[in-house]
This record gives sequence, C-alpha cells and structure tokens, in this order.
Amino acid sequence: MNDGDTLETLLKVRSAFEAESIVALLADAGIEAHVFDIADIGIPLGLNPTAARVPIQVPAGRIEEARKAIEEARLEASTIDWSTIDVGPTPGDIDRVLAVAHRQHAVSKVLAALGWLVAVACLLLGVIAIVLMFT
Repeated sequence: MNDGDTLETLLKVRSAFEAESIVALLADAGIEAHVFDIADIGIPLGLNPTAARVPIQVPAGRIEEARKAIEEARLEASTIDWSTIDVGPTPGDIDRVLAVAHRQHAVSKVLAALGWLVAVACLLLGVIAIVLMFT
C-alpha cells in the first residue's frame, strides 16, 4: 500500500474469523486487506452493540478489484459438488462422539415430551380442583 492510498471499508462481517478468511482470499488475489477488530483492543463484540460487525478495509483504489475477487470466489465455491469430495474415513472418535450426541438428543426429546405431559396434568388437576371447590 502506498502512503497516498487511503483505506476504505470493503464490507463488514459478523466475526473476526470470517474477516480473516476474506483477507486471506484477497491476499491470494494479490490485494492487501486489513481487519480492525474491536476485540483486538480488549472489547468483545458481544459487549459492544455498536460494533456488531468487523470491518474489512482495502486501499480505495482496489475496492472494485476486491469486490470482484470475492464474487469470483463465491461463484467458484458454489460450483463445488461436495458429495464428490473424498475426505477419507471418519475417525473412530468422531463416530463415538456423534453416537453420544444422538443419544443425548433422543433423551432430551423424551424429557421435553414428559415435561409437556406433566404441565398438562398439572393444569388439568388445577381445573379439577377449582371445579370441586365451587361445587
């Protein structure tokens, strides 16, 4: 970046991770970009509602080029058929973790259904008690 180039906000994203990913994409396209994350100065984004987005800045003279690079990356990503990508076998630990999560989810659904039944039973008993009090 030349000393005369001013930085202009290209876009604002939800997280520093997303911002850094876009900066890496732009670097691959030969475009220098910067992230000025407020969390870097010790203020988490969640505690500062006015800074709900992380800005990505590029030299003002390259902003259109940066937009084009991002659009090209989006188009390229949309053409990937993820069902044809071989990522190898699933490690055994992952299968175990997924099995535990599946069981926990099933238990949660059963407990939620039981909770509804208990709530309905309590309401029904309350109505019955009120009716019996006034008869």
